[in-house]
Amino acid sequence: MEENECIVCFSRYDDKEQRPRVLHCGHTLCSKCLKTAIRGNTKMCPKCIQKYSALNVKDLPVNFSLENMMKSANTSDKLPECAEHQLLVSHRCFTHKAWVCQSCLKEDHSSEACTIITINEQLDIKKSTQLAQCQPFIDAFREICQRSNDCKKQCQKRMEENYEEILRNESIIKRL
Repeated sequence: MEENECIVCFSRYDDKEQRPRVLHCGHTLCSKCLKTAIRGNTKMCPKCIQKYSALNVKDLPVNFSLENMMKSANTSDKLPECAEHQLLVSHRCFTHKAWVCQSCLKEDHSSEACTIITINEQLDIKKSTQLAQCQPFIDAFREICQRSNDCKKQCQKRMEENYEEILRNESIIKRL
């Protein structure tokens, strides 16, 4: 995962749906994941488990530092160019295990001879693979959060019972 990707969905931040928003704990998530969390009332940072109280995504500030860094990012974040044609690569040839541009696709990587997919399809495959790998951790995290909430409720109940018992004991001592 890169720092210009949401820690929940691994999507690159942008200035629309995946706009980076910073939580009170300092961690950043995309607007889309925050919207889902707020709607589902699971308002807890997935990184540090700190709760937040936003009722709407717009209640959380935009991470302008991250946005500015992404805007001024150097060309290493951009797609590579084809060495032969100096065009941006647009497809992946699995047969030759190579990234290819439109010209290469027409000249050397025909659809009959090669297995070709677009960059977006390759990114979707990568994203699905990463999400599948993370799902057990996400499930375990949710279970831990639920157990923690249950434990908190039990502790509060015991504290209330102890407080009531202290009050009863004080009353008994005063009568003596």
